[in-house]
Amino acid sequence: MVSSVYWEWELFLLSLKVGIQIAFIYEVILIFRMFIKHGKWAKMIEDLCYWLYATAILFKLQYGYSQGVLRGFSILGVFLGMMLYYIVVGKPINRLVENGRRKYGAKKNSSKKKETE
Repeated sequence: MVSSVYWEWELFLLSLKVGIQIAFIYEVILIFRMFIKHGKWAKMIEDLCYWLYATAILFKLQYGYSQGVLRGFSILGVFLGMMLYYIVVGKPINRLVENGRRKYGAKKNSSKKKETE
């Protein structure tokens, strides 16, 4: 019984870690998009690659750790890890990068401004 609870606790913590990891990777993609203009297709391809990676990591977690059985607490752990990253790290970093981008002259929607002129 004790080893079962320990195993579930370990899986939950690993799920938190995976949630933080995939949220961090998407944050890097979003920051990359702030500085380098992307077309619709480039964004779609980036998102597809991200979701394929996230799916592979989540599949590896579920299959490798719990023999493919979906555990609700594991899914909750991934979700909470993503939310934890977003609230504690993601929002402040995003604000910091956005302020730096404004301060040092990178324009967010320069293509829209040119179209209207």
